[in-house]
Amino acid sequence: MTEEIKGLKELLEKFDRHPAVMQREGLVKGMKVGAELVRSTAAHKAPRLTGKLADSMTVKVEQGGVAEVRALIGPGKDAFYGRYVEFGTKYQPARPFLRPALDEKQGEATQAIIDAINDVIKSESI
Repeated sequence: MTEEIKGLKELLEKFDRHPAVMQREGLVKGMKVGAELVRSTAAHKAPRLTGKLADSMTVKVEQGGVAEVRALIGPGKDAFYGRYVEFGTKYQPARPFLRPALDEKQGEATQAIIDAINDVIKSESI
């Protein structure tokens, strides 16, 4: 899947001129907002029998290298069976909820990251 982000070239040029700390701050803030959009949509789309799967959806944002940030979105440990619901088993067909949520919110999540980076850049008046 390819998505064109308008203004990305200019944003990346600004990004390259700013310290790594600012880059990471913007990425982390944006990733949290974007991941929460996907998490809430996945919770809404999750099949409900007891509601435990939907209620257990979590977001964890991890930082790696200088500008490496990733979000882990999915059911918590108390709803470990979420992977079986998402992907199916030999005995149960898949009932995806997480991937459709990502597909639906990908553009908004990407924009949240861009907006957060821009906010950090603007707040530093550079």
